[in-house]
Amino acid sequence: MRLSFCPVLRFALLIRYRYVKYKIMSIKAAGIYFLVLLSAFASCKKDHPDSVEQIPIESLKGTAPNIDLSKRTGWILAGGDKSYSFTVTGDSILAMPASEPYILRYDNNDPKIPFNYIGFGLIPALYYTTNTAVARSLYATSPVTRFPNIADQSTEEKLRNADALIAINYEKPSKNIKDARFIHSNVLIDFETMNFPGDAVVTVLQSEETKPFNYKSNFYKAIVVAVPVISVKTGGDEYKVMLTVPGGMSGNTHYTFKTVFNADAKTLSITDLASSKWSDGDE
Repeated sequence: MRLSFCPVLRFALLIRYRYVKYKIMSIKAAGIYFLVLLSAFASCKKDHPDSVEQIPIESLKGTAPNIDLSKRTGWILAGGDKSYSFTVTGDSILAMPASEPYILRYDNNDPKIPFNYIGFGLIPALYYTTNTAVARSLYATSPVTRFPNIADQSTEEKLRNADALIAINYEKPSKNIKDARFIHSNVLIDFETMNFPGDAVVTVLQSEETKPFNYKSNFYKAIVVAVPVISVKTGGDEYKVMLTVPGGMSGNTHYTFKTVFNADAKTLSITDLASSKWSDGDE
C-alpha cells in the first residue's frame, strides 16, 4: 500500500529518494526536489481511479529528532500547495490546516517504497527569495522550479535558512496523521581546510557561489543542493576541487572531509571523506 504517484511525482521519487542518489551530471539535490515533490503532489490528477483514496489531512503530528524545531517556529509548513499552521513542543510538531486541508491521494497499487512521501514540507520564509536564483527546467518531464536562497550561509542563522525539511511516514496515512517524521531534504557538507595561505578566500560552488559558515578556525559548513566544488582564491589565482562521492551523494546526509592545498604543486585535493545520516546527528 503506497501513495498515488502521477508520472511527474514517480519520476522525482525514483531519482530523489530511496535515499535517492545524486548523479554528478544530472544532480539537483533535495532542496530542489522539495519544491518538485510539493508541486507534483498538488498537480497530479488520476492514476488508478479505482484504488485511490482521497484523504483530507485534518491534522498532522510529527517528530524531528536531533533537529532544533524551536529555531524553526517562524518557518512555513505546507501540505502540497495548502498552508498549515503548527505548534512546536520539544522535537514534535502538531499542524492544522490554515484554511482548506491538503488532499492526500493514496494508492494501493503503486510500487513499494520503504516509506511514504506525504506531501508536507517545512522551509524558512526566505528560502526562495534570492534575486539570483534562476528558474529552470530540471528535466524535460519536470516542472519548472528554481534553486533555494543559498548564496550567503556565513552565519549559523543564514546556514539554517538554506535548510528544508520534508515529512515521511511508514504507515498507511489517515486524515489525522500521527507518525510523520521530518528529515533534512538537502545535504550538509562540513570540511576542514589544511595548508591554506592566510589570504585564502573559501567558497562553495553549486547552483550559485556560496559563502560557507566558518564556524571555527579552518572549519566550514555549507548546505548544498548540487554536487559542490570547493573553491580557494589566493594570490590572484583560484583553485577548485569537486566533492566526488562513490555511488553519488544522498539527501539527508552529513559529509565530512578535509580540503588540502599543495602550494608547490598548486593543487587542491579532498581527503578523509566520511558520511552519516544528517537527521540522526547534531545539526
